[in-house]
Amino acid sequence: MYEHDLCIAVSGAQAAELSEVQGLHNELNLLLTALPSVLVKTPDMILDEEVRSYPGFRTDTLVMYYLNALLGKTDLARFLSSPELKEARRQQRETAQQMPERLTSLKSNCPTSSSGKYSWEQAQLFAWSLTVQLLASTHRSFILQFNGNASEFKMESLRSFQIFAYALFYKYYLHNKKPQFSDFGDMHHLAVVPYCNLLILEREMSNVLNHIKRDYGILKGVTIANVDFFKDWQWTDTSNGG
Repeated sequence: MYEHDLCIAVSGAQAAELSEVQGLHNELNLLLTALPSVLVKTPDMILDEEVRSYPGFRTDTLVMYYLNALLGKTDLARFLSSPELKEARRQQRETAQQMPERLTSLKSNCPTSSSGKYSWEQAQLFAWSLTVQLLASTHRSFILQFNGNASEFKMESLRSFQIFAYALFYKYYLHNKKPQFSDFGDMHHLAVVPYCNLLILEREMSNVLNHIKRDYGILKGVTIANVDFFKDWQWTDTSNGG
């Protein structure tokens, strides 16, 4: 599977979620160390790489750790059951519970267009503004170089947070979806999206991302499908010329 760049990718957010399924940790340890599996970088790590590469584009791998290195060991099961990961999950749930109310309260900060409704043309300014706000708290020295000349800041190479901001606008402003507790996990995984060739997602998020791809160039070259992809997909083994 590595030969075809296919593997099971586990994010830090997913690991925190898996900490709750205590009875499956040994089985997950066996599965994820036996099959081609990786732990992918966090959104913070990806953003750091993007800032270092600015104004160019990051070319680093998304892989933080190859889980197959733990084959025959129980390290992964212990990690999933660790107090530190349980605490991370507690904080994750706490933040997720606050997300719907916070999104609703902040919506009035972004006025509608002259038509009285939100339009897709507003998404770029929305994403630019949120990206600047984020960098002011995470990479202050970087963003201060544009102080007094904000128009010189180009967010195109900072794709990991940019796609998050676009998805936020399209889902909750343009499509007027009501924020749900379960949305937090879906939004957290978006940092890797611009750096993938193929994405298979639940139907609603795949629709949102395909709309963004249609209107903006950030997802150019990324194929986005929903779970129906598996109905027609056929694996072709090319390792022996097949």
